[in-house]
Amino acid sequence: MEILTIDETADYLKVPVRQIYMLVKLDDFPAFKVGKHWRIQKDKLDEWIERQIKDK
Repeated sequence: MEILTIDETADYLKVPVRQIYMLVKLDDFPAFKVGKHWRIQKDKLDEWIERQIKDK
């Protein structure tokens, strides 16, 4: 299981870090906190991306 930081997630999605912080506020975005830091499970992120593509 690969875990990404906010910066790594922004690089992966090719968006600004600020956009990731906006996304983590969404109920369906696969982010969780470890202490004060947000983390994203990569396989769950890939599933989230697929749902976004299908919804368009």
